[in-house]
Amino acid sequence: SSVFTVGNSTGTNSNNENFIAYCFAEKTGYSKFSYYTSSGSSNGPFIFTGMKPKFLLIKNTDDSSEWEIYDFERIGYNEANYHLNAHNTDTEAALSGRLDLLSNGFKIKVTNSGPINSGTSGRNYIYAAFGQSLVGSNNVPCIAR
Repeated sequence: SSVFTVGNSTGTNSNNENFIAYCFAEKTGYSKFSYYTSSGSSNGPFIFTGMKPKFLLIKNTDDSSEWEIYDFERIGYNEANYHLNAHNTDTEAALSGRLDLLSNGFKIKVTNSGPINSGTSGRNYIYAAFGQSLVGSNNVPCIAR
């Protein structure tokens, strides 16, 4: 819960090399880090985060697909779904109908997109979601307005 190890691999632990580790902890009503599995259909999975995601990072762990970033402020929110690919220097991608950012999570809408919902069911995806914190004085999050 307070430390991690990097092992002996040169990819994570090599002499005279600099490495960065980003370590996050979930905060109820503000951040969620987890995974989901592809549905293989156009009615993709709904992922409950417990808050409205303002920033969402998704990666398919079963292949070398890109890291996609969606956010609440970017032009194309929900229907147009403009996004960034965190792994390269491409400009933002203006693709439509990919996912919706909702008051309590996100819903995948596209069928055959390796980065967020493979046409094959059972693929694994990790995500990091950050949202607006709406937690009452009793430490219970408000998940919708």
